[in-house]
Amino acid sequence: MRLTKRLTIFPLMLAALLGGCGPQQGAHTVTASDPWIHPPTVEDKKAVNLPPFLVYRVHPDMLKEAVAELAKEPYVQISPAIAARYTKTDAHVPMEMRPFLIRGLTGGQTDITVVQSMQGLWVKATGSDVAHPVQQPLVVMVDPTPIDIFVTLEPKG
Repeated sequence: MRLTKRLTIFPLMLAALLGGCGPQQGAHTVTASDPWIHPPTVEDKKAVNLPPFLVYRVHPDMLKEAVAELAKEPYVQISPAIAARYTKTDAHVPMEMRPFLIRGLTGGQTDITVVQSMQGLWVKATGSDVAHPVQQPLVVMVDPTPIDIFVTLEPKG
């Protein structure tokens, strides 16, 4: 299936799955019209998946603060110390890269892949429970500064 066709169907599929779903306790529930859902419009044949050692999920204890930080912007450049605080790890920042806090989603058991392209970063989440999507900020180490952040959540399979 072509990317544009699949991306046109995605918001409709998400809206159907969200009907009647209640929020998870303590989670920031996402609706079909949420600005955190932002599929890319074009396919970049030169896009590459970031290696897992450059992508960190924000620790559950820091979600509220990270979500508030991303309320108006899809990404924020942060310091290495803030990256370590958000992830509660020793988030290693390679010398030629910078840490960014970016928007992402999760749903149940979710695999998250971050794709870097000329248009920006695409957070592709695939999960077993896409009917209950919640905001899942990420810390990524990249260079150059992203132009845009694209976020999708699709069922596994």
